[in-house]
Amino acid sequence: MGMIILLAFTALLIASNAAYFSIIGLAAMFSASYWPVVFMGISLEAGKLVATSYVYRAWSEISIAMRTYLMAAIALLMLITSLGIFGFLSHGYGASLTELHKVQLIHESKQVELNRVLKRIDQVHSVISSIPVTYITKRMELQAQQQPLLDSLARQETNLRNDIVELNKQILEVQTHIGPILYIADMFNLDQQEAVKYFIFAIVLVFDPLAVILVLATNCALSHRHSGSKKVIKNDGRAQNSKDYTDKPASIPKTLAATAKLQKPSINLMESTLSAIKASKGSHKERVVPLDLSNTVIDPNENIVFAGAKMPKAVLNALSEQDQALVLGVVRGMSLSVLAGRLSMKESEVKQRCEFIAQRLFATGYTVNVKSIFV
Repeated sequence: MGMIILLAFTALLIASNAAYFSIIGLAAMFSASYWPVVFMGISLEAGKLVATSYVYRAWSEISIAMRTYLMAAIALLMLITSLGIFGFLSHGYGASLTELHKVQLIHESKQVELNRVLKRIDQVHSVISSIPVTYITKRMELQAQQQPLLDSLARQETNLRNDIVELNKQILEVQTHIGPILYIADMFNLDQQEAVKYFIFAIVLVFDPLAVILVLATNCALSHRHSGSKKVIKNDGRAQNSKDYTDKPASIPKTLAATAKLQKPSINLMESTLSAIKASKGSHKERVVPLDLSNTVIDPNENIVFAGAKMPKAVLNALSEQDQALVLGVVRGMSLSVLAGRLSMKESEVKQRCEFIAQRLFATGYTVNVKSIFV
């Protein structure tokens, strides 16, 4: 039972995750109708799991057309779920890649602006340096005039360098999200986009199909457990008495037979009576009469089931010894062949006698089912 619970839990876990990723992916594709797509996806995913269980359990009972349609619907829903998962994973990778490109563009623009500021600073210094050293006064005046501009350019340079450092940190942070893809691409010598595509395909191929297979495995385990329980119930009496009964009729020891011949009734008398009963069966049909239970003490706590009729064990006292042995053999789960051998009767005779006993029980007031005597 523990394995069945584990299978069911794993199947539901994988199926629910696949459904979530697929529904979010489909909703992202059709963002204009987000909630309708979500509700549609939930109903289709639930229908897929139910249809999978139903097809497995009722495979031999449904028509070929219905079976074909359900299998095609399940396969198509698996494809839709896989496409939704592909869309979800692609969207996630695309968001990370877009963020990286955005930061890289800002970094490039800041770098260009920094280069422009540095170039402007170099130009101002070149103008100041172009004045001969002998013209100290003029050079100092020009230096004083350009100093505010130089200070402004220096502040811009500092700010731009700080911004570039922060952008480099952001680039490293975003690259850590897609780093494994880059490593896989380098490992297999593939383009980054190709590596992402193959990696997503590998996930899609095992995600939803695995959920469906585990649902089938859970149903299979439940069916085996159910059939095993029915088999144990059916053979319970036979299994309990397997040590007491064999397929061969028990032989009476010669010393016991010699002693029994001196008793009343003797074995010879019993054998002659049995032969007379067998001979009379073909000549006339025994009349079905209700059982006489007037002198029988009924104990409701001791019950047996014969031919589908639940009755007190004391009812057997109203039957003959042979019929009692016959009923007890059936109740204990003895097979038809074993029971016939032990009573020295033919299998057809055992069946006829059991049916006659069932008819007497029916006439007495019990509800019987003759077909359930030898199941």
